[in-house]
Amino acid sequence: MNRPLRKGERMKCPTNIYVASKTVHAPMWIRFREWANSGIFYKVISTWIDESGAGETEDRSELAERCIKEIKKSDLVVVYRKNDEILKGAWVEVGIALAFKKVVILVGDWNDLSSPFIESNLVVIPESYAFNDIKQTINGFANEQTS
Repeated sequence: MNRPLRKGERMKCPTNIYVASKTVHAPMWIRFREWANSGIFYKVISTWIDESGAGETEDRSELAERCIKEIKKSDLVVVYRKNDEILKGAWVEVGIALAFKKVVILVGDWNDLSSPFIESNLVVIPESYAFNDIKQTINGFANEQTS
């Protein structure tokens, strides 16, 4: 898709999902990938989660190129932040996703995100998507797309 979904439009299935967060959450994403990829609707395509430990990435340039390709291939980007975590690479991934006109869903604690950012055309976070649980977020999003 080359633009954000409009009201009433449906996302194609299966939905390729790119996930972003601090690397400490990689185990959560691996569990989420096992759940998501076990069905027919979702496929988590992020590979960074398999090399998130110290020293596991041999070539950071190759990793960056791979992440860009995966974001481009994705239909949906899910970004997770817990409490007062300071995101670094995930913000870069959000920027890449927005440049590719991907749907971006922010999950977790985003209370300190400024309202001009939320209300801009860059990122829209409908209340029905602002869940604190990853599975609930994806299922809520999918249900809205199919209703």
